[in-house]
Formats: sequence, C-alpha cells, structure tokens
Amino acid sequence: MTILEYVERVLREANEPLHYNEITRRMLASGWVTRGATPWATVNSVLAMDVKNRGQASRFMRTTRGHFGLNPVRPASERRAESTPPATDEPTYARAVASPAVSGMGVEGSGVLELAHRVLADEDGPLHTRVITERMLALGWQTAGQRPWEIVASRLYMDVKQRGEASRFIRSSPGHFTLNQDPQAQAARPQREQPARVEGQTNGAMSFSDAAEHILRESGGQPMHYETITELALDQGLIQTTGLTPAATMYSVIYAENRRREARGQPPRFVMHGKGMVGLGAWVSHGLAAQIEAHNRGVREALLARVMEGSPGEFEELVGELLVKLGFEDVEVTPLAGDGGVDVRGTLVVGEVVRIRMAVQAKRWKHKVLAPAVQQVRGSLGAHEQGLIITTSDFSSGAVTEAIRSNAAPVALMNGEQLAALLAEQQIGVSREQHPLYFLEAPEEPEA
Repeated sequence: MTILEYVERVLREANEPLHYNEITRRMLASGWVTRGATPWATVNSVLAMDVKNRGQASRFMRTTRGHFGLNPVRPASERRAESTPPATDEPTYARAVASPAVSGMGVEGSGVLELAHRVLADEDGPLHTRVITERMLALGWQTAGQRPWEIVASRLYMDVKQRGEASRFIRSSPGHFTLNQDPQAQAARPQREQPARVEGQTNGAMSFSDAAEHILRESGGQPMHYETITELALDQGLIQTTGLTPAATMYSVIYAENRRREARGQPPRFVMHGKGMVGLGAWVSHGLAAQIEAHNRGVREALLARVMEGSPGEFEELVGELLVKLGFEDVEVTPLAGDGGVDVRGTLVVGEVVRIRMAVQAKRWKHKVLAPAVQQVRGSLGAHEQGLIITTSDFSSGAVTEAIRSNAAPVALMNGEQLAALLAEQQIGVSREQHPLYFLEAPEEPEA
C-alpha cells in the first residue's frame, strides 16, 4: 500500500480529522514500515502536497493546522470509478472548449442545472456526467474550473439528493443521470426564487459560517445536512465562491470553527449530529452541553482572577509564553525598567514566508484601557512593527476608535475575556480532559 492509501484507511476508521502525528502513529501500528527517521514529517509532506496539487480532487482536505480529514463531498472510490467515462462518439472535451461561448452562464447558480436539463432533454436515456459536461461546453457554458465535469456531477448529485422525487433529474447509475419524466414530480418541483435580501448582508455575500447560521435559524430548529445548507446558501445568494466543491468548504469551515471554540472552552456555534447533519449550538440550552459550558466559563473566570493575583513581571512572562504557543518566534520579554512602552516583542511567521513583527504592551489592569495608551504603543513602534495591547480588563470606546484609526500604524486589542479564552485553548494554567459520550440513534422507519 502507498502512504496515501494507508492514510485513507486510518481516516476512514477514525471517521474524523486527525493530526498528522496521530495519523502516523496509527499507520505504524497497522503495519506501515518506513526507514525514515521522521515518519510524521513524511506523512505531513505527502498529505500537504496531495491537497495542494490536486485541490478539491484530492481524497483529503486540511481542516485546521496540522489536521487532515477525508474530502466529504465524494468518496475516493466513487471518483476513481467515474474517472474513466464510457466509450462514446461524442465530441471531445478539447473540441468543446473551442466552441463559441454564450454569456450569462456562471459556474454556480441556475446555469449548470438549466444547461444540463437542456442537454438531457435531447436524449432518450441517461448520459455520463463527462458527456453532459462536453455538450454543455459545446453549447457555450463558461467555467474557470480546471475540472468542469466535477462541477456538473456535484450539482446534479446534490439536486437529486436534496430534492428527491421533486428533482428534475434521476441518478440512474454511478456517474449517469437522466431526466425525471414523472409529471407529478415535475409539477411538485419548487420554482427557483430570487436571492433573498438579508439584513446586515454586505456586497451580497456572507461568510460561510454566518450563512450556515442564517440558514439553520430559518429552518425552525431542525438540523440539516451540510450539503443542503450549502445549496440553500447558494440559492439565496448568501455566499459567493469560485470553488469547485462549496459543500466541502462549508463542512471544513464549520468543523474548524467548532474545534477552535472547543479548544477555548467556549460554547460551540454549531453541533455536529453525525452523518453530515448540523444544528445550532444555541438550540442546546439545557442538559449536558449547557453544564459543560457553565463549568468552562467558571474555569476561564477563575483563570483570569489568578492572573490578576500575579505581579506585573509574571504577567509579561505569561504573555510571552502565550505568544510562543500561538506560533510567534524570537519572543523577547523586555526589562521592566526603560522598556519604552513595549513589554514583549515577537515575530509571527505565516507559512514560512510572511513575517509580522509585533510590539506588545501587557496591562494587568482592573480598569479600562483608554485611548492615550493606544497612542503610546503606536509611538513606541519600530520600523515595520505592528502594535498589540493585551489587558486583563477591557477597552474604552475611545481606545477602540483610536486603534482602528485610518492612516495610522495598526494596533490590535485583546481584552481579558479573549485572553482567558486563548490561555484555555493553549492549555496554559488549565488542563483539558476528554471523555467518550454516546447517544442512542433514533430507530429507522420500516419500509412500507
């Protein structure tokens, strides 16, 4: 077996994303043999290159830093089964690309399904998605995607899965679709509505997580599959994306946000119910989840109170430790005397390419930080430095306004609540325990 085949087997057995260190450990335990001195580095490199080079066509996706999971949109086995289209005398993809283009047909939106319907209406039987795609391109469909057949397959598959008998399409076999000729089904098919106007929406688009929350709130308290959430968000114009598999992006964003909040001991914005079903954390107002959140909130408050009991020097050392945990390099705590208003300096390295030099002022205060403190930090910045104020209290409205003032060096602000959340996430001053929790699934309805 290849490294990627071992990884796929491990992730399928785990049924959740894992850090590459844990993936490597399980690979070695299952019989993978390597002579390398750093097998985890090899696994991380192979996975990162596969995701980077193959994009959404990869069997894997990066969920958070160092963590990888399986691409949930379509299993690798199905992709391999559909990779070779059936023999046909239809025009080749290259000839279709050279055909005249018709404007107004975008990658997302109604253009894909409408053109697919037009192609299949001229046929008496099913067609493979690659053949459908070639004919769509010949009709003038325009797409910037390098693998257009995957866009067509994904949209057709989602329409059939979500609309069921009301869909205008039928999936006759893997990779093959035809039109649904049932008159009752055609009459029941909902009409496509114009994108809804959402209060607070900017430039006609929202973030994936905000869009997911909006869709779920409109559902009236019912969990939904992440693919359905994505489809509705696209239909209502809540999200804009040029990605080939927006559902995979939606799943990844929701999962990553839950991981961040879980690490910080904060209540989850979303609840994963299994089998791709997603609900809102706000719907869980009682029971075990509420008890856990109440406990974690009390721990964060106690942690912040303990920080307040230390000396100013100890607080600066704590800030330095936090910066190191967050990925800063060259972290230096300046002497207490004559620090010029800068208590800690460090460099945040992003992707081994971007280097951001930060000058941090640590304020172990009970009262709010005012605008003059922001001005002092800004005046202490060196060349190519950005400012950051970390306090155990909070900031006045004037300080917030001053920090974001245009035509001035940026100064970021972190209050006590944010500090406690980050300390908990990085397990500084706290420890985290995890216990298995089981829920009884609802019995399946017997077939009629």
